[in-house]
Amino acid sequence: MPVYKAVTQNYTPSQTIIELQDQFTAMTNLCITRAIDNNITSRNSISELVYWELRENFDTPSYYYVSAINRAAGIVKNYHKAYRKADKKRKYLLKINNRVKKIRKALRNTGRHGTKKHARSLEKSLKTLLKKRNRTGSGKIRKPVVRKPFLTTYYGFKVEDNNLMVPAGRRKYERIPLNPYIVSGISKDNVTVRSFTINSTTLSLTIGIDIETIECDATVGIDRNINNIAAGNEVHGKLYDISDILKIKKRYRKKKLKRKDNRIGRIMANKYGRRSRNRVNQILHSTANNIVNEAVENREAIVLENIKGLKDITHRGDYKGPDYRFMFHNAFPYGKFQSIVTHRAESKGVPVVELSREETGGTSSSCTVCGSRTQAVPGRLVYCDSCDSSLDRDVNAYINIALRGRIRLKRS
Repeated sequence: MPVYKAVTQNYTPSQTIIELQDQFTAMTNLCITRAIDNNITSRNSISELVYWELRENFDTPSYYYVSAINRAAGIVKNYHKAYRKADKKRKYLLKINNRVKKIRKALRNTGRHGTKKHARSLEKSLKTLLKKRNRTGSGKIRKPVVRKPFLTTYYGFKVEDNNLMVPAGRRKYERIPLNPYIVSGISKDNVTVRSFTINSTTLSLTIGIDIETIECDATVGIDRNINNIAAGNEVHGKLYDISDILKIKKRYRKKKLKRKDNRIGRIMANKYGRRSRNRVNQILHSTANNIVNEAVENREAIVLENIKGLKDITHRGDYKGPDYRFMFHNAFPYGKFQSIVTHRAESKGVPVVELSREETGGTSSSCTVCGSRTQAVPGRLVYCDSCDSSLDRDVNAYINIALRGRIRLKRS
């Protein structure tokens, strides 16, 4: 099973590399412009449209033409995705503006036909709509442009005598010495260098590591909650306390970052945001490491539930308050923890099973003994009337997740 990783070193580009970076950036911008003008997103369509134009206008090795097209295709797809979101926002703004016009027209007529109570009600509605309009934003989106010069390709280069040989022309290479850290990383038998990227300050190599997959007969389920992460199966289990994440998020949420100078305000927001992320990441990585290491020792596959749509439980206007919404929308990074666990597990050869929405449904409320629906009782417990058994809610959840993942694992 291949696992990909990036290793970097500090590097100041030579004049030859700087010229290649400028040409590569121009090629990428040309591909982006042509793709947006012709409303195409696929790599093959962009290649058919601009490949020969690149060959005529840019005197670089052909390896960079394909890389520029690939990079442009990814940027254009993200642009179209953002454009569709902005289009929904524009339609929503149009509805709000039409309602604002009607209310303002009604306010002008209240002096002759309406009462003061009716006028106050209209003014309140107008104030609410204007707040919504300000929160929504303009709904505009800029066309993407690559401004910082960079150079990348996934073929045509080679590594010789602890040097990266970057193609600079026909049978010409620019030699870049690699530091001992990168040399030690790429000199192993199961490691291959897949691509490189050079910007104004760093050189980054993407390496692929062939990891042998561990054969697993058992599974361990992970149940993610706001205050804890429960991991285990019917044989063993453990609760990891992550309540500090919520405390960190609440602490930095209450900090007053507004300043008279907006530039200073942005600097302060970046400072405290970075500090908050670092502290949260430390807890997430530590918890993920413990779960994966225990799975390796017990030769168990990791099963993750599908919690897509969890943020839709609460929304603005449901009268549950901003603090309740904050817990679901901003407090715990569910997706980030899943990506950390997946990456750690793959790097150690542990299989990861992701359940579907249908398989995830009812993991907390179904009885692990008989499968009947349970009832919630005080103390974070669930009770089953059919088999007269009670169990901790989190333990019940991770056992169900592990059992359902085991069925999927045996089926595959």
